[in-house]
Amino acid sequence: MSPKPSSPIKLMVSSSVYDKEPFLAQVDAVLTGYGYEVIMSSRGKMFANPKFSTHENCLAAVKECHAFLGIISGHYGSEMGPKKVSITHMEMRRAIKLNKLRWFLVHHDVTIASQLFEQLRYSGDGRKRRFKFAKTPVLSDIRVLDVYDEVTKSEKGNWAQPYLDETSALQFLDKQFSDPERIRRLLV
Repeated sequence: MSPKPSSPIKLMVSSSVYDKEPFLAQVDAVLTGYGYEVIMSSRGKMFANPKFSTHENCLAAVKECHAFLGIISGHYGSEMGPKKVSITHMEMRRAIKLNKLRWFLVHHDVTIASQLFEQLRYSGDGRKRRFKFAKTPVLSDIRVLDVYDEVTKSEKGNWAQPYLDETSALQFLDKQFSDPERIRRLLV
């Protein structure tokens, strides 16, 4: 779905919110400054249909957006439903399923944790193992690594740019999103 030539591109930003409010405000300001219509629930920039649940509204926003930016930090996010999957995880899965034009930022600590936990998480034949995991300052939940795996192992749109700090994340945003017309051409 492409926007009309005179309409701004709807860019959804999906992220857990815990301890990242100032950073997400910066991301919102930068992307809005470039001319995007930013869809971000944590900033109140997403239509909330009162007939839908929180996660239904978030998934509807993924469907509505033209492009998608996922931010993977060490926090898994708010869990919903009987399977207790985070809304952020559901949004990223939906963006992949709908083959949205998408980019991902992943905190450097998550990339390192993924490498360190690889041999615990998977057996030699590639099957996923179960093991006990206690929350740490780096990872709130081991499923953060599942999100990272799903993003990086998807066939297309699997670029997950590591960032160490806000400066490096904002540099990535500048390089990717400072020219909305380039993004508009990708949407065709």
